[in-house]
Amino acid sequence: MFDRGLPRVSWIVGGAEHILVISDCIAIQMTFLENLKASLLSKFRLDRQIAWDGIWSFVLRAISIGLGFLSTVLLARLLGAEGYGIYSYVFAWVMLLSILAQAGLPDLVVRETAQGIAQNRPD
Repeated sequence: MFDRGLPRVSWIVGGAEHILVISDCIAIQMTFLENLKASLLSKFRLDRQIAWDGIWSFVLRAISIGLGFLSTVLLARLLGAEGYGIYSYVFAWVMLLSILAQAGLPDLVVRETAQGIAQNRPD
């Protein structure tokens, strides 16, 4: 009922002596402990790697936002109010049109790539 996969200790009765078979039990428990240790270490490494990747992602995002802000300030200074207004207007239209142009494009690329690989034709 409460068997957790560990072997049960069994008694071997041979005449008047009782022999306790525990060597297999100890070997299995040692293997279990070694596997548990390896699992915990790999989980720790994985957690550490995820945290490290998260930190780098945050740093790169902060740098991207900072550079975007600096480029906006620089463009506004260089182009002046009217020039920057025209730039912003054109940039807004380009972004809106790029949304329409990309509608379904990533799905198409994935589908066509998968079909090409399945047909052994990755062109």
